[in-house]
Amino acid sequence: MRRLTRRGGVLAAAGLAAGLILAGPGAASATAGCPAWDGTPPASPSGRSGGNDILSGIAVVSSCYVWAAGITESASGADHTLAERWTGGGNWAVMPTPTPAGARTINMGAVVADSAADAWLPGSYVDDSTGTDHGLLLRWDGSSWAQVALPVSTAHLGAVAAVSPSDVWVTGTGPDGAVLLLHYDGSGWIQWPVPAITPGGTFQRISLWGMSATSARDVWAVGGFTLGFSSRDIPLTLHWDGTAWSQVPAPDATPPDDDLGTTLRSVSAISPADAWAVGGSDEDASTVIMRWDGHTWTVVPSPDPAAVSGGDNLNYFTGVAAVSASSAWAVGGYGSEHSGVTLADHNLVAHWDGRNWTQVPVFSPGKVENVLKAVAASPAGFAWAAGIASDQFFSSQRTAVTVTGAVPNVVGDSQAAATDAMDSAGLNTRVTTVTTAGGGCGPAANGTIIATTPAAGTFTAPPVTMTFCDFPPVVTVPSVVGLADNQAQSTLTNAGFTTGTITLSGNCSFDPGTVLRQTPAANTTASRGTAVNLVEATPPKPHGCAQ
Repeated sequence: MRRLTRRGGVLAAAGLAAGLILAGPGAASATAGCPAWDGTPPASPSGRSGGNDILSGIAVVSSCYVWAAGITESASGADHTLAERWTGGGNWAVMPTPTPAGARTINMGAVVADSAADAWLPGSYVDDSTGTDHGLLLRWDGSSWAQVALPVSTAHLGAVAAVSPSDVWVTGTGPDGAVLLLHYDGSGWIQWPVPAITPGGTFQRISLWGMSATSARDVWAVGGFTLGFSSRDIPLTLHWDGTAWSQVPAPDATPPDDDLGTTLRSVSAISPADAWAVGGSDEDASTVIMRWDGHTWTVVPSPDPAAVSGGDNLNYFTGVAAVSASSAWAVGGYGSEHSGVTLADHNLVAHWDGRNWTQVPVFSPGKVENVLKAVAASPAGFAWAAGIASDQFFSSQRTAVTVTGAVPNVVGDSQAAATDAMDSAGLNTRVTTVTTAGGGCGPAANGTIIATTPAAGTFTAPPVTMTFCDFPPVVTVPSVVGLADNQAQSTLTNAGFTTGTITLSGNCSFDPGTVLRQTPAANTTASRGTAVNLVEATPPKPHGCAQ
């Protein structure tokens, strides 16, 4: 390893808010209950046709506090860092963020935090005057964001894994394209050697795109590499055991004759014996998911939607978040390609239930382009995902987020309790009210939720529709005078009444069976279930009505 002298420490800057945060103003509210996300997207600050607003990362502090980060494009075409904070319902706030002087093109990655007062965001930018690439690292200290000065030249920073404020890993590349593994110990940075990669040879490219850590002795970095003049990607997984980095064999998810291979884009570990890595197969553009069991990486079958509107598949995963052995989330995009032209892109979300990965239906707001780039799990287990949506290819991109979670069982709960349960599950709701008997609504169910759509246990994006039974004991008697017998009885039943005695009265002015009078009278109040007596027309006897 090589000890690096710290130069300049942290550069003061107005905060880029893109990591997990739970300190300073608003910390108290972040732990209290709040309305679930109501579907309001984060702002797209460029606010103009042709402008691009891209979210590349999302981080969950609590069920009431979320950061989304990326870039926004100014009217001049220059990129600026972007961070937005959500605090419940539709409340998104764009926060001040630092942008390096002279930066024009900026790319930001996923955010990582090890505590409320320590978060990190990696990326890169191109200097407009020189055209050179520079790595960019930002840190949250509990009150503001600042740019971190690294004592080594970097061209790109791809991922961060933070165990504690004094145990942070960053991966990227130097100006010569060589991979960097940098460690911060609280007082300075150490550059650790990249382990020998097998199979050996001349590497055209080594890329590390994702990192995850469960402890000081369990850190993963994933990506891919190519050999010689080949363009075929080989999946790469590196592991830190507290002493050194080593390559861990990863299965190639594509056949040997595949010209492009497989790249891993994200990794998430919950223990030394349980981790997930996701990416895509470049040749047939199919999703790839691998699982670590403490001994080996194994390819696990993953959702791979069929091509949209014909053409070839264009499917991939870009982010993964593990919650437990029986719950994990993966996000990305799927679509199709024909003659090199993308026909459609749709958001892709999948959930692991302990046995299988299953695609979860989510809305894709863009007409032609939708990609979820990052995912983060909330303390309650539901997932937030962030990315982009656009109605034009590679232009006018706007920010996009989605939430997916399991519908809780709220049947029998009051509307208030059911709403709280849905909020805790991250699912915004719509309520439909039923005031008539049937479908579970009646005196016993009055004032409670009688159904949800989708049903309890279903993984879905919001909103969830809850059906509320409003069956009060005293209601207004409807008017049935002038209605035919079958219509009158149906109206009474729907209003919660029963049909009492029916008395026939000779009358030639109305069709037989028409209600002439009712008791109790219309627009009075009575207890539900009260019998309403009717007087109905019938031809007088013995002669009937004249024809």
